[in-house]
Amino acid sequence: MSKRKKRLVTSRRTRMTMRTRVLIGISLWAAACALVIFVNRKDKNSDEDVSVEGSYRTRGTGDWGSSDIWERYDGSAWVDTDEPPGRNANSITIADGSELVVSEETTAGKVTIEKGGKLVLHTNTFSVFKSGGRGGIFCKGELFLDDCVIEGNGDFKLYDDGILHIGSAEGLDKKSLSGNIQLKGAVDLSKKATYIFDGTMKQSAGNGIPSYCEHLIINNESGVFMQSDLAAGILELQAGCLYTGPSQVKIGNSVNATGSIIRNRGYVRGTLSKWYNSEEIEKLELAAGDESGVYLFGFTTDESQFKKGLIELKYHPGKPDEGFTSPFDAKQIKVGITEFGYFTALLSNGPDDALLVQEKTRLNGKGENVSLWKIVRNDDVQSTNAEANMSNFLLGPNPFTDSFLVTFQSEQPTMATMQLLTRAGKIVHTEAIPVEKGKNRYEYKNGADLPAGDYLLRISNPMEIYTLPATKK
Repeated sequence: MSKRKKRLVTSRRTRMTMRTRVLIGISLWAAACALVIFVNRKDKNSDEDVSVEGSYRTRGTGDWGSSDIWERYDGSAWVDTDEPPGRNANSITIADGSELVVSEETTAGKVTIEKGGKLVLHTNTFSVFKSGGRGGIFCKGELFLDDCVIEGNGDFKLYDDGILHIGSAEGLDKKSLSGNIQLKGAVDLSKKATYIFDGTMKQSAGNGIPSYCEHLIINNESGVFMQSDLAAGILELQAGCLYTGPSQVKIGNSVNATGSIIRNRGYVRGTLSKWYNSEEIEKLELAAGDESGVYLFGFTTDESQFKKGLIELKYHPGKPDEGFTSPFDAKQIKVGITEFGYFTALLSNGPDDALLVQEKTRLNGKGENVSLWKIVRNDDVQSTNAEANMSNFLLGPNPFTDSFLVTFQSEQPTMATMQLLTRAGKIVHTEAIPVEKGKNRYEYKNGADLPAGDYLLRISNPMEIYTLPATKK
């Protein structure tokens, strides 16, 4: 190759190398610019603005308007201030260990509640507004809403460790149009947070809380009404009734994650489902009730295939009715009768031959009576109880006023005699009734003239005698 051609090729290579370098440089410059833009567009509500000039944070416990619980960042250090933060405060932080009470209508920008911090809203409204695209309430600690309405165009975020006390009669609304949170900004509620309904009047849960929440607490003597299905890892029934209506509350999500129920004085009225496994079935206890009181139901089994599953307990208003609307309903076994309704239960994910058989009542650790039911195979009942045709006796309401109802199962048709006796053994009523194979019911209607006191209902056929206690109010 001639020297001229070599110089030409070298020149072209040099130009291409320079062009490549320029392109790489431009690309790196563009990437750097993008990174700067990304950094500048980071979450405007991040924690990094806590130490920005004009930020406030608590240094004690007290009322929002107090002059001795706040400190302000002056650009280089935190200094005491005599004035509480206003709407133009850069950032407001409720620090770990502080409890702040808002007793007057207040307006703020960005409010952060640290883990271990508490904000109590004892006011009609608490307004939060954005400034420069930032502003709202960001809760990693505990927020007591009472019946206060949070309004404005700010955001709301409840973190995993957050605890939210809901006091509004309308609960939480998914569209933020009613209830405690009525903000125009984004609302983000973690399913791992703790939700506490502790209003002083009847509450609707609303449709705003996550359909599954890790920790749900009912602490309202007046009751909480569900609007849709709910599932929880932990359900605490501290006080009052959780009304499920046509919906259901389910505890746990599988036999490997069964969840737990912690009960003080609360109970469920409606449909309660609970996952269980072999480690907890002997301790499984479901609390349900209505206006007549609270009833406890326990379950046990000797069958390995039934030692894990999903138990469903359901309340039905009115008298027991055999006119079931679906085959699934027909699997329900009556486990209790009250003055206003009755309860049924079933192993909802078990085989068709699973059956609940009544056992003796037991006492729990609180000294309360628990109605115990054993999960067995249907053919086992028939083989082991060849001489015991009748079973699963329920009498209610008990105490009664004018009448009571008895339901029971029978393995074959027969005749039975119903006798009501005083505790002294005097017979006050005798009646013979036909018994069908399967489910049976008997209603005593002549109680209006009976003196108040304790009685015994004796049910007998040629092979069996059963005695049930009954009390007249």
